[in-house]
Amino acid sequence: MLEIYNPEQDSFLLSKVLLKQIPKLLKKNKNLTFLEIGCGSGIQLQTALELGIKKQNIFSCDINPKAVKHCKKLRFHCVKSDLFEKIGDRGYQSEAMKRYLPSTLRGRSEVIELREKSRNRQRQLGGRVGRKIKGFPRKYNLIIFNPPYLPEDKREPKNSCLATTGGKKGNEIILRFLKQAKKYLEEDGKIFLITSSLSEKIDFEKLGYKEKEIGCEKLFFERLCVWEIKLFK
Repeated sequence: MLEIYNPEQDSFLLSKVLLKQIPKLLKKNKNLTFLEIGCGSGIQLQTALELGIKKQNIFSCDINPKAVKHCKKLRFHCVKSDLFEKIGDRGYQSEAMKRYLPSTLRGRSEVIELREKSRNRQRQLGGRVGRKIKGFPRKYNLIIFNPPYLPEDKREPKNSCLATTGGKKGNEIILRFLKQAKKYLEEDGKIFLITSSLSEKIDFEKLGYKEKEIGCEKLFFERLCVWEIKLFK
């Protein structure tokens, strides 16, 4: 059975970075939107909230349903998702639109017609029916990820390797993340990403990013790094 990843050295290192960086980002943007991929125990979500990011602007996902359930209990926006798989599915939709939109709907013209009916109904009822329900934004000012980054070890139990193993070379999940993240990052947004010296190095420039090391911790068997990553302009 899958277990929630408990905070370890990498988690605490990322928290230290957030303590330094989030106040600076909030000075520039009080409505900072925050997304954590792989939220686990929710330690970084709590850190973001305590540092002043508005709770309605904190979003998260995890591939482990136990972690999702746990973070929802903490009253954070959280969805089960393999990286960004489900993030783009959750936009803004009115209650009225949900009522008028049957699951069997197919044609675009029908969608437009139903939207108009929804707007008319909203006007008739003084806007109460069409109150927006907030979903996951399309893009974020800050995306963080403490990924599984260890090379495959066939001796490791299956219930723990999901949270620790990044692929045969250790960096495969990170590469998938970086390829997908571009679509979800605001133009001036940042990614905070952890890597390990035990996995194969990442060529950030080749993937369209520029990187800067903003935190590190040397352990007796590896070096953990936190990277600030931005899109090339």
